[in-house]
Amino acid sequence: MAIQSKWIQVHHKQVVELSDRDVHIWRANLQPDAISMVRSQLVLSSAELDKANRQYFDRDRLRSIMARGYLRHIMAKYLATEASEIRFCYTEKGKPFVDASQNPSGLTFNISHSANMFVCAVAKNRQIGIDVEQIREIRTLNGMIRIALSTKEQATFALLPKQDQLFAFFNSWTSKEAYLKAVGVGIAFGLQAVEVVFDPARAVELLRINGDQAQVASWTIKRISPRSGYIAATVVEGRNLTFTHYHFEH
Repeated sequence: MAIQSKWIQVHHKQVVELSDRDVHIWRANLQPDAISMVRSQLVLSSAELDKANRQYFDRDRLRSIMARGYLRHIMAKYLATEASEIRFCYTEKGKPFVDASQNPSGLTFNISHSANMFVCAVAKNRQIGIDVEQIREIRTLNGMIRIALSTKEQATFALLPKQDQLFAFFNSWTSKEAYLKAVGVGIAFGLQAVEVVFDPARAVELLRINGDQAQVASWTIKRISPRSGYIAATVVEGRNLTFTHYHFEH
């Protein structure tokens, strides 16, 4: 199962130091509360608020506002900039980054959220991706397996005990998604092109990219347990990195 990690509680005014070989993993609760909502709304740009307000369900609108607010407050801990003043830019594929004029240290980040869980991964001068999923029953699991797993992975998956298969699927999905987000291509690149170890009894591992083992040598992957009922993975460019886990509190 997912490795349990110690989460250090950090409040919104605390500053956090990040060295060149550090990777910081953040989690936060997206269950709406008055203080978090107000502090998030106050720092969002009008474009971010407009995007959140286009969500059809109130629940999704509130989570979107809080997630974006958390991102701004977390990034402000590393940048000499107020949370509301951070300027985000986007790659052609939509991956966000901080405007270079505000980011002399080369800070990189990625975020994900599922149900009431928000996660964020932060590093310096290295590609990074993160994905989180609430572990839940999927009525179309067999179809999802055919979409997400390569032929070799499907054969391995079929050998797992039934009680392990749902966790294994989400372990695979988050690992693949984290890699695709790290390289900035999204799932259109093809989940099957990224092969991973997803057996709950083994450490998560990148095996091959497009059938090539050499492509995974320069990446580190970590399985994360942000809270009971959730699984996450982060993929970071580089090796011999130091991971620290933080719990964000407003």
